[in-house]
Amino acid sequence: MTFAVLCDFDGTFVDIDTCVYILEKFAGEDWRIYDKQFEKGEMTLEECLQNQFSTVVVPETRILDEIQLVTNVRIDFAELVEYCKASELPLVIVSAGLDFVIKQFLELESWNGFIKVYAPKTKCTADGIKLTFPQLFHNTSVNFKDDLVTHYKEQDK
Repeated sequence: MTFAVLCDFDGTFVDIDTCVYILEKFAGEDWRIYDKQFEKGEMTLEECLQNQFSTVVVPETRILDEIQLVTNVRIDFAELVEYCKASELPLVIVSAGLDFVIKQFLELESWNGFIKVYAPKTKCTADGIKLTFPQLFHNTSVNFKDDLVTHYKEQDK
């Protein structure tokens, strides 16, 4: 049986929800209306994120500078990384967060060569942050995060 460790980024790898922080700090309108629509099942996770981040019109460098002031890697996360390395277990961050934020923290910790990232590709534009989501393995998946979990579970059969 093959194992892999899949973990989130916001509130797991780092101590805060960086997406919420970015939206609270930089969103140009009430981004929470999209959360409410998502919770009611009126839109998908991907649609919710796309709508929310389209309201953020700031350069990537400004976001990274701001996030580094308020965010820390969780103290015990290094132990998980070392355990996975020693046990030869793949470690994958599965996140709806901004890939450039995730990659910045991986580089700061020198883990970018070991930890894989499964998240939307993001690009800061004059029309807000644009997200491109990973290709689904299964057409029946609820969202891209659920899809990857299902994909790994099927590999163990």
